[in-house]
Amino acid sequence: MLQVLLSFFVGGGLVATVAYIAQKGNATLTILVANIPVIFLLNILTAYRVGGIDSSLNYAKGALMYLPFYILFIVLTMWLIPRLGMPGAALPGLSIFTVPYFIKRFRGRFSGRLPLAEEVSQIADAVYQPDSAGGQNNAVI
Repeated sequence: MLQVLLSFFVGGGLVATVAYIAQKGNATLTILVANIPVIFLLNILTAYRVGGIDSSLNYAKGALMYLPFYILFIVLTMWLIPRLGMPGAALPGLSIFTVPYFIKRFRGRFSGRLPLAEEVSQIADAVYQPDSAGGQNNAVI
C-alpha cells in the first residue's frame, strides 16, 4: 500500500511541476520533465523494485515498441488541436495506443502462445513472490 501511495504522490508532484514550469514559459524544460526521460526513469525504477531485472527489461522493450505510436499520437494531436480544440484532439489519438496491443494479441494467437488470461496469471505469479516469513515486505525506497 505504501508503494501505491508513494507512486501517487510522485506522479502528482510530477504533474504539478510540469504545470508550474509550463506556466513560467520554459517549453524546453517542460518537455524534458514531462516526457520520456523523467517518466521512463521513474517507471523503470518502479518495475525494477517490483520485479527485478527481467521486469525492468520487459518495461524498456515495451517502451520501445510504443515509441512509434507515441510519435503518431503527438503528430495527430498537433494536427487536430487547431481543428477540434484540446480535449477533442487528444481523444482520437489515444486510440493509436490500442494498435500495439492488437498486433501483439494477433501474433500471439498464431504463434501458439498461451491465451491472455493464462499469460497474465503466469506473469502475476512470477512478479508477486510473497515474503517467506509471511510478513510484509518492508523495502526502503
